[in-house]
Amino acid sequence: MTWRQRYGWLRAVVADAAVLDTRALAMGRIGMALLLLYDLFVRSHDIHALYSDEGVEPRSAVDPPLLPLFRLYFAFGDAPSLQVVFAIAAVFAAALLVGFRTRLVTGVSWVLLVSLQARNGSVNQAGDDLLAMFLFWSLFLPLGARLSVDAHLRPRPAESTLVSGVGPFALTGQLFLLYFITGTLKANSIHWLVGNGIYDALNAQEFVTSFGRWLHPHYYVLKVLSWATLVLEICGPMVLFIPPRRWRVRLALVVAFLGFHAGISLCMRIGMFSFVCMVGWLFLIPAGALARISRSTETITAPVPSPQARWAQRLAGAIFVYLVLAAMISDRWPNGKVRDALLKPARAFAWQEHWGMFVKPRDEAGFLVARAMLKNGTQVDLLRAGRALTWAPPPLVIDLFPNQRWRKMLTGVIKSDNKDRAHRYLQWLCRTQNAKRTADAQVVNVVLTYVSQKLLSPYKKGPPERKVLALSRCQ
Repeated sequence: MTWRQRYGWLRAVVADAAVLDTRALAMGRIGMALLLLYDLFVRSHDIHALYSDEGVEPRSAVDPPLLPLFRLYFAFGDAPSLQVVFAIAAVFAAALLVGFRTRLVTGVSWVLLVSLQARNGSVNQAGDDLLAMFLFWSLFLPLGARLSVDAHLRPRPAESTLVSGVGPFALTGQLFLLYFITGTLKANSIHWLVGNGIYDALNAQEFVTSFGRWLHPHYYVLKVLSWATLVLEICGPMVLFIPPRRWRVRLALVVAFLGFHAGISLCMRIGMFSFVCMVGWLFLIPAGALARISRSTETITAPVPSPQARWAQRLAGAIFVYLVLAAMISDRWPNGKVRDALLKPARAFAWQEHWGMFVKPRDEAGFLVARAMLKNGTQVDLLRAGRALTWAPPPLVIDLFPNQRWRKMLTGVIKSDNKDRAHRYLQWLCRTQNAKRTADAQVVNVVLTYVSQKLLSPYKKGPPERKVLALSRCQ
């Protein structure tokens, strides 16, 4: 076999594997829209605290995005104006849900999401980056071909439910990169190879749920789960190259990853990451499974090219190749001006292909205490709803935070030692607490302390240590 024949064979295999069903695309579209609406709903409760100039992160403390396209949320500093922008984003997300002017609302939703994420990066998590990437690749897919207002208003002649092309390839490749990158990074960490990866992840008390806490003492079960995670994340993406006509294999892979992320959600609260991943796998449900589920009599014919202009397909292909190179550069290239220049387009458009969740081992575990001195001499913990001060660990550390946005911001203070952000947070606590307290129970000052214990060996910890992160006198 000549090199041209090998290339032709490889190209045929990749093209055959990157074939998606328009019904699955519709399911993925609905899932993304629901996540967008949920995200806006959760964030809307903290518009004043996290996104206005009177909150923890005023515009003066944030570097604006490189592209003016993503600076919408930087145009307003007051909560009422931001509420209007949130409402506009919700309208476009609702339009995506029902599939009205699908490609247009997908693009606008992507711009609005990246703009929102840029406004306060301290609360962003891996799930936010992944949702933005799915929205971007969706611009090159016919998301409105089924189960949509567009399909109802502009019915097309009967054709194959399958689509192929660079768009489907890029979305499939996004899932491949996500798991292969995080899997290989974990395989290079000795604590994952010896089976301590899940045990170590559950030491991150700020994530762990009641079920995760129950599972944590089962050391040998955690070892098996760690090795199973490595196998699934490294070998699972390879199964994507099996042609979707062997739909039972593809369906088994989809079910395996859906179960994997459901299990993670039971053990840990990691924001929207697991749910975004689950939506991503909806895109890959094979046509054979959908036909069985719906008892459809449609004949599964050869895939048709994705209805995109040739220039758009080439653009998607070029961007995907660039992001593969960017992932290699970010992992292997030393820091410097050349590296920054090569990664500048990815940063400008918020393209993310570095997925290193729970790769590095933890050396300590702990929780935060916001010790407040009241005017009447009482000491309380503002993170525990103003109850009497105690240095004992809470039953669940995750319950100290109103939601995962606050968890990300406050744990970021621990890791980055950002004194300015910590001070702004304490001043915000002072203002919000004193606005609802009686005169004799006013907060005089607040001290943010991290209580940690060194992780010495499995299930053995050092003595508690207190580290003052910031202190502030209420003004």
